[in-house]
Amino acid sequence: MAMKRVYPSTLRCAIASVLALGVAFVATVSANALPTYWDREDFNGSGKGWGVTAATANAAGVPIVDAPGLAAVPAALAIGRVLDPSTLFVPVPLGSGPATVTSTWTATNNTGSAIQNAYLVFARPETNTEHIPSVTYDPANVGLTLGANWVILKLDAAGIPVYYPAVSLGTLANGAAAAFPLFYTLQQNPPQVFNQPFNDDLGIPAWKLAFLTGTPIPEPSTGLLVAIGLLGIARLRRQHS
Repeated sequence: MAMKRVYPSTLRCAIASVLALGVAFVATVSANALPTYWDREDFNGSGKGWGVTAATANAAGVPIVDAPGLAAVPAALAIGRVLDPSTLFVPVPLGSGPATVTSTWTATNNTGSAIQNAYLVFARPETNTEHIPSVTYDPANVGLTLGANWVILKLDAAGIPVYYPAVSLGTLANGAAAAFPLFYTLQQNPPQVFNQPFNDDLGIPAWKLAFLTGTPIPEPSTGLLVAIGLLGIARLRRQHS
């Protein structure tokens, strides 16, 4: 799903309104946690951005949950995303701070059976090729403010701890849905705001996602590595906004 364009008048109104309400908005979100950035430099040659560092995980302000006992959901959940342009904040001058915007995500269980203790794992930010022009961030510049129902999942891979932000969706009956806000915070000099002759819009990264359940399986740590894709096995979907 491509990022919706925000036309100049809408963008100006959105920036003005968010500037006016920014203190209340930031205070509400920051009361739960700090922005968390995908700042791992590398993992076994897989590249940047697979999870976050231990320091970032400990500073996130949300619970850290040991991953053993989690398994991949048999089929991907259906994800719906609605970006709210009225929440857009772009610092002036560009690059003087993070750009922020909020998107509402909905995860629907269409697997045919109930899922116990479901988690939606944000494994890695990626290039958004559906946006024109394509948007590529250094993963360390892509952040989310983790609030209610967020955790950091910790697993050990060959003795190396790896940390992943995840939303706890609870137990989802077949056909049930869980909604949550996604608070983006994007660091870059300048942030990815594209000024074109007839429109302005904000580029949002795509995501590697994993869908996990608390139902135990043999060798659960290996199952989680497979689910997240660190071993190159695809049970992931690219999502954005």
